Amino acid sequence: MRIRITLLLIVGLPFFFTMLSCSVRNSDNQPDPLISHIDSSVKPGNDFFEYANGKWLKENLVPLEKL
Repeated sequence: MRIRITLLLIVGLPFFFTMLSCSVRNSDNQPDPLISHIDSSVKPGNDFFEYANGKWLKENLVPLEKL
């Protein structure tokens, strides 16, 4: 019985505190900045890079002299 309790404490407590720290949210209720970069006109299965970064790429064009 002591081994089970010790094992539970060794394995369970770090897992519990890890999960507790992951559940903490931003207190300012600000939207995730990465979500604002998503281009929803592209299907993620077709071109995931364009889906995930499309809006940002359209809004932040590289000047021609920098290409």
